[in-house]
Amino acid sequence: MSLRLVLLLPVALAACAAGEIAPPPAPAPAAPTLIGPEWRLVEFRSSSDEVGVVRPGLGELYTLRFQPGGRVTARLYCNRGTGRYTAADPSAARGSISLGMMAMTRAACPPTPLDRLPGDLGNVVSYVIEGGRLHLNLKLDAGDYVWEPAAERTVRYRCGNGPALVVAFAGETARIVEGNGAGAELRQRPAASGFWYETGPRSLRGKGDEITYTVGRMAPIVCQAER
Repeated sequence: MSLRLVLLLPVALAACAAGEIAPPPAPAPAAPTLIGPEWRLVEFRSSSDEVGVVRPGLGELYTLRFQPGGRVTARLYCNRGTGRYTAADPSAARGSISLGMMAMTRAACPPTPLDRLPGDLGNVVSYVIEGGRLHLNLKLDAGDYVWEPAAERTVRYRCGNGPALVVAFAGETARIVEGNGAGAELRQRPAASGFWYETGPRSLRGKGDEITYTVGRMAPIVCQAER
């Protein structure tokens, strides 16, 4: 054994004993791909200055999920749809894509600036996944729809003179936290107008910034979103 190795060995052993050797860094999270995530609409960026940027209003939810085999499912405000899509390589971060006509439910949603979305999906010609977001680009450079993997969106509501109500919206669920700390997870139900979540005796209905929360036979509580 060389003199250099003899001198370095005690130092290395001491460092191990003291826990000074850092663990290997954790691998970076994988970038999302077209297939897999439930994509939630963030905004529409129009190439027209008159339209500009349009974002979903409070309580409006628009999602897409691309599945293997060319099937796509959608939640477009108060309606749902299924259809087909074609992409040369769905595992790629960018490429051409086309979406066929969707079979949609026909609930009468309140009018919104995003009523154009179902028709625009048929005009999508390419996509780019950048910075964790999906961009669906319209033909003739008419604009692009920006989506991100669905996550919780927490809204705090003022309920008259009573305690506030906190609601975490995530896809098809709404997690309620009442002022006394009690809570429950409600499942989304079809609504002719606005949104509706219900599980057991608890029901949450809303439209815009206003919700009505009901627990069993208790009087309904009307709340307004804090801005």
